[in-house]
Amino acid sequence: MTLEYWKTAVIQSLEELSDPEFQKKAWLRNEGNLISSPSEASDELFNDTGLGEEMKSRLVFSDIADSLLKELRKRISKINFEQNIETMLSSKEWIDIRELALQTLLEVKKAVNTEKP
Repeated sequence: MTLEYWKTAVIQSLEELSDPEFQKKAWLRNEGNLISSPSEASDELFNDTGLGEEMKSRLVFSDIADSLLKELRKRISKINFEQNIETMLSSKEWIDIRELALQTLLEVKKAVNTEKP
């Protein structure tokens, strides 16, 4: 069984938000064909996938995963995306977001892997 598109997009967004090497490569050094920024990654996760709307009305993945997603959204909303990217990536707030994104990614994957077909 293949994952629904939006679940795959959620997982990819969380991978991007949790990967410091990707962030340096894509957002700081603009290497490769990666068209992204911290704000785009956040928008993709919560808006483009429809996850933000889904979370308003129902349990999407699991109690733990959904709780972590809500906390991640709250923390990301406090970030000033207009600041210097290098400064942002090395800030305690962004490092905490990366760690939370990784924890969230693991819980989302766990929830997806235990879904019934």
